[in-house]
Amino acid sequence: MELPFYFYTWRSITLNKANILQRILPHGHDAVWIDGIISVVGETPTQSLTTVRYLREEQTHFQGHFPTTPICRGTDMLEMANQTAACLYFILNDGVMEKRPEINMYEKIRFRQKAYPGQTLLIKCFNPKNERRAFRCDVEITIHCPEKPIVVATIEGLGGLKC
Repeated sequence: MELPFYFYTWRSITLNKANILQRILPHGHDAVWIDGIISVVGETPTQSLTTVRYLREEQTHFQGHFPTTPICRGTDMLEMANQTAACLYFILNDGVMEKRPEINMYEKIRFRQKAYPGQTLLIKCFNPKNERRAFRCDVEITIHCPEKPIVVATIEGLGGLKC
């Protein structure tokens, strides 16, 4: 079952699945780890962008990790963070991206909880710094819970995007 891919329009930039696949992420349809952009908040330099990822048991990455008790791998969460950061970078540069994003730096990664199939993850990139052809931001990944979000992972200093 294909879930809806949310889109977001901010200023004159519309980010939908086609835009993200064509202009931001080089991977192709099967390797897109975000299911949509749900919010863009604030103006530079306090801007943040939040994406959503629905964890579904039929997704292939759950089959081998671990077969009896599937959990979302930390490397998969890092890729969700990478792709969310690439969308924020795209917006901060007013929709101009000469070269596809490249992430080559992570600082202070902390995995605090396990994420399981059936849960919805919210990936928030915030506190962006866009300097000298380099980009950096902080990331918080939470399990969506209406009463109280559960922090799954934090990254203080994801960066190295080059334009």
